[in-house]
Amino acid sequence: MEEIKREAHNNNLVLAVHGNSLEAHDFLGNAQVDIIAHGLWNWGNYRLDSTKVIPEEIKNVLDTEIENKVGYMATLQVINGLNALTNPDFLNDPELEHVLPSGLIDYYKSNVDGMYANVFGGAPRNIIATNFNRISDQGKINLKYMYDHGGNILFGTDTPSSPTYGNPPGFNGYLEMLEMQHAGIPLSKILAMATIENAKAFKLDKEYGTVETGKKANILLLNKNPLQDVTAYNAIEQVVIHGVPLNRKTFSAKGIEE
Repeated sequence: MEEIKREAHNNNLVLAVHGNSLEAHDFLGNAQVDIIAHGLWNWGNYRLDSTKVIPEEIKNVLDTEIENKVGYMATLQVINGLNALTNPDFLNDPELEHVLPSGLIDYYKSNVDGMYANVFGGAPRNIIATNFNRISDQGKINLKYMYDHGGNILFGTDTPSSPTYGNPPGFNGYLEMLEMQHAGIPLSKILAMATIENAKAFKLDKEYGTVETGKKANILLLNKNPLQDVTAYNAIEQVVIHGVPLNRKTFSAKGIEE
């Protein structure tokens, strides 16, 4: 890992490494990689119980990442997307009509049992849902710990993360923001993570991340204030890409079909 990190940095690259387990985060935090591209939701032999107290062994790993300023991408929607396979009602969300073609939604609805079985086999849905809700809570409580203790938390979704209809591209980023708020991350931090802080982490802040003269004009114009309401990110008036204004409705899957 030291050799990979040295080679990456010699070429002005950012070293982002996959890892979601206690063992992986322990290794990567001590290796001082730039970014760990998953939250620590897999606690190994440890479990989040009704006290909602993080085990000391988990805290120690998170503290190392905080001390070494390792970027931490929580990617909460990875677990939630898998958990969506236990709940076919996810496919009835009217927002999906703008995200996925109707034929694809129909395909998913007619294949929910097969998709579930491909991932979870014959395990009862209620048991899988209970376990994945716990794992999701472990991810959220770790994210809050990282924030509360000055960790370098970043925005990311790992979309699509697995064979599931629960991680729809684009929309999944919005769902990630909702989960971050549920985890207790302030709206101001969510905005910063999704803009300037990610740009800095990937060495793109000279061109992206803020609205300034000379930077790329990639902008969302919103009808609500994202510092007051997280649903502002789904209240988009206009999309600007490299200075070209585009009507949001032109991106709707429903609009294309009509």
